[in-house]
Amino acid sequence: RRRGASSRGLARAQEIRERTVKNRDEHLRSRWCKDAAAVDIQVATLGGATHNLRVGRDATAGDVKARLASIVGAPQSEIALVCCGHTLDDLAGLPAEALDGPPPQASML
Repeated sequence: RRRGASSRGLARAQEIRERTVKNRDEHLRSRWCKDAAAVDIQVATLGGATHNLRVGRDATAGDVKARLASIVGAPQSEIALVCCGHTLDDLAGLPAEALDGPPPQASML
């Protein structure tokens, strides 16, 4: 009986996490779509895929990772964002190279 309660708890936690990711993704997309200064960036993956994102100039690496987490279905905590050979901290703003450089402007690990 305890196992059933435990698996229900895990399922509920997963449901809450997915809802939180979806809500943040929708908020960021909406905010950046309305932002006249937003730019389009391209993020490459190790597997060769690329993802095109519209991001605000005030976006943090954590914001971009949140969008990518929603797109690729991976937990944000397991995504690393690299630009110009440096792993970006979640709270750091995106460097000029990521906002104005040639594609791909960043890589996802």
